[in-house]
Amino acid sequence: MKTVIVFVPGLYGSELKAPSWLKFAKKVNSSTSETGISCTSFTWDFRRSLEEASAGFEAFVKTLGDSKIVLVTHSTGAMLVVPTINRNPSLFKAWYSVGGAIGPGPNAFDDALNQSNTPGWRIQSPVNVCLLNQATRQTFTTLYGFHSATDTAMQDAVTGKPIEGDLYDVAVWEKLLLGPWAGGADVSQEMRDHVENALASCRGFRKHLDGGEEILAHPASEYAHLKIVAYGSDSFKTVSVLNWREDKGVTTGDVAVWKDGDGTIQGKNWRRAFGGMEPGEVVLSETTHAELPNDERLHELVLAAAGGEAGGEQDKTRV
Repeated sequence: MKTVIVFVPGLYGSELKAPSWLKFAKKVNSSTSETGISCTSFTWDFRRSLEEASAGFEAFVKTLGDSKIVLVTHSTGAMLVVPTINRNPSLFKAWYSVGGAIGPGPNAFDDALNQSNTPGWRIQSPVNVCLLNQATRQTFTTLYGFHSATDTAMQDAVTGKPIEGDLYDVAVWEKLLLGPWAGGADVSQEMRDHVENALASCRGFRKHLDGGEEILAHPASEYAHLKIVAYGSDSFKTVSVLNWREDKGVTTGDVAVWKDGDGTIQGKNWRRAFGGMEPGEVVLSETTHAELPNDERLHELVLAAAGGEAGGEQDKTRV
């Protein structure tokens, strides 16, 4: 039975660097005749819903035939593969969740929905800065699915008290001046309907991510063979709680609390699996979120898991 390494990127292709990840893919594919290992990727449209992307991924892996899959996901890619792994655990040999965005956090407000132009969303192109402006990004369904329904991860900038509300309720977005309503902006009925539908879609999808053992599609023993590795960083300040102001809502970069993480995803969140399962290994890197897929140490570990070359010393791995 052949082994296939499948890479699933995050938003905007995870800002992958061709000299690194593609060099790794070329190395794997050039040795296919000797090792029986090949490498491919699943691409998806981040503007649409996670439900759609997840269904596309499940259809994609079923085209790989009689293969054992070593899965490598980055950031949001970890979210969209969970339903497929849950329903089809026998298809997968190992899963490397790299900077996985499975745990909820406030990143979407500070990184995408409430900013005009930020370096992390430019994709190194002045043209894309214009094409992917604030109003455009607010039409992307996926961006409404990163937060918790029970914890807004916001505090009143004046009193320091937590802001309460169900962030999958469009009325709460209106009240707290979030996303399109930031700063008291007028919002069309069409845009309100879009936000409401996006939130409903994302609420439904998060049930695949936030539940315990009750969400597993099979007895826990049927996942025992699956090697789950969480790969990420705790070396950078990462948004934990945002300041909220009565007249503005959440404004760009107004951070109340920072935690350790990779600069985008908090450490407690990238260490997540699903269905009450924990990663069998946690591997620490000193690389930022966007650069994690280009980490050569990751490539060595993945190739070793696939049955290729040795993965080297894992001196910073915590089990």
